[in-house]
Amino acid sequence: MEDLSLDERPTPQQWFHRLATHYVEAQALFHLNSVGVFEHLDRQGPSTVSGLASSLGLVPEVLSCLLFYVAGVDGLLEQDDEGRYGISSWGQEVLERYGKESADGRVFNFFDVRVGAYGPVWSDLSRYLRGEIRYGEGLERRGEVAADAVYKVAARFEEALTGIAEDLKVSAAVEVGV
Repeated sequence: MEDLSLDERPTPQQWFHRLATHYVEAQALFHLNSVGVFEHLDRQGPSTVSGLASSLGLVPEVLSCLLFYVAGVDGLLEQDDEGRYGISSWGQEVLERYGKESADGRVFNFFDVRVGAYGPVWSDLSRYLRGEIRYGEGLERRGEVAADAVYKVAARFEEALTGIAEDLKVSAAVEVGV
């Protein structure tokens, strides 16, 4: 990795706050997506905090803080003059790229495995490093999130792998996991 020149390097304080902001931002985006905020805004358009909270069964005060934060630091969301939150034009590009059509409309993949499934791992990583707990015994990722992600990725390889197996005239195959 090439070193940045002194003029390009952030100050230690800038580095610290940028890193912290990205972490909080990723968590906020993941959880807002998990509770359906982005699907709702994609389908219904701009909404007030109370409208979103009512439609999705969320706590308005918590939702308000998260939406205000994301609109302020991320650019995916914006707040209009009437106080409604909506997806920005740049946010539409992001949702187009990371959205997938489902029977209920588009659904979005925001770092599912890296943020959601491994949340318990990240929060207990210090204990794991010290040997106080072991992976699989007291430290587990959320399997359903990771399994869903692996299925989505693996499904993309099915056609190519089937073609290779047919070309090689394979009579049996074993899948041993990731």
